[in-house]
Parts: sequence; C-alpha cells; structure tokens
Amino acid sequence: MKAALDSPHVFVTRTFSKAYGMAGMRMGYSIGQPETLRKLSNAWGLGDIDELQAVAGIAALADQKAVPVFKKVLGTAEDSISGSLPHAPVTARQTRP
Repeated sequence: MKAALDSPHVFVTRTFSKAYGMAGMRMGYSIGQPETLRKLSNAWGLGDIDELQAVAGIAALADQKAVPVFKKVLGTAEDSISGSLPHAPVTARQTRP
C-alpha cells in the first residue's frame, strides 16, 4: 500500500467481497495518489454507488474485527468443500497451497 502512496505509477485496488461478507455489493476501493486515481476514474468510468453501499462500506471498514471472523468461516467452508471434492464424480485441482 505504501508504494501506491509514494509513486504516481502504482495504485492498489481492494474489494469488499468475501473478507467483508459483502460479495453481493460488488463494491471496492482504490488507494493511490490523487492524480493517479483521477486518471483511473476517467479511464474506467467507475460509476457511482448508492447510499446503502456507501453506508455498508463505511461500516465494514470501521469493523476490522469482523474480517478475521469472515476469513475463518470462509476457510472452514472451503476446507469442507475441498474435502468433499475427491469423492465427487468430477476432476478437481487445488489452486492454492
């Protein structure tokens, strides 16, 4: 993240999807120098978010204690699904260590 603030050639994007339990919101944010973010916005036409999305995003950022909980729940679900796949009549491969 520091590189995004130090260099006009770098920006970082993050999503509020799984780690914040907000996958259906389709919302994220970018970090970078103001001019870089202006150029990014002009190029992509990122659009607006509604009031509900704005309130939910602000609340999610304020509640950092919830992130590890979501990650643990998602990891447990992923482990359960992964454990079941060898018994399914399909071929599956692990993409992460």
